[in-house]
Amino acid sequence: MGIRFRLEKIQDFLEGKAEKYGRDFRVISRWEPTSQICSNCGFKGGKLDLQVREWECLNCGSKHVLRRRMQQ
Repeated sequence: MGIRFRLEKIQDFLEGKAEKYGRDFRVISRWEPTSQICSNCGFKGGKLDLQVREWECLNCGSKHVLRRRMQQ
């Protein structure tokens, strides 16, 4: 079994769970700037400084908290 096969099985499992519980499941590129896009309305807020931990969407007013890995 290759890693590709295992990842596809995990994806199938997650898609099934999302469908069962009425959730949205999306596969995105690893380079997608998800911390810059509002999860509520889809507005792209733009590039953020790495020190920014919270931001508010200029379009809908949703507040977002970023959980970035901290290097020690």
